[in-house]
Amino acid sequence: MFNRTLILSAIATFAALPMAASATSLYHPADGEAGVTKHLDHLTSTKTRAQVQAEVLAAQKDGSLFRIQRSLPLPAETQGMNKTRAQVVAEVLNEPAAERRAREALLAGG
Repeated sequence: MFNRTLILSAIATFAALPMAASATSLYHPADGEAGVTKHLDHLTSTKTRAQVQAEVLAAQKDGSLFRIQRSLPLPAETQGMNKTRAQVVAEVLNEPAAERRAREALLAGG
């Protein structure tokens, strides 16, 4: 009997944890069809207004604000080329046989 009570209380506790965590969040589940309601008084910001305005200006200048507003993906950051084509070709031609077999197995899907 004690085990059953302990198990039921543990299940009830774990079921209530997500609700307790969302009590301080910006969004709360809504009772109707809306899905969620916003409670702006629960939002705490760590940035000043000037910092946010500077970030918006920077996003406008580099084009990321335009892409975010239209739900477009942000472009990947370029890494730059570390090797020339000739260096890569020489590396492939001079690779050991064991590495070549491993690379070919990866490319073949095996």
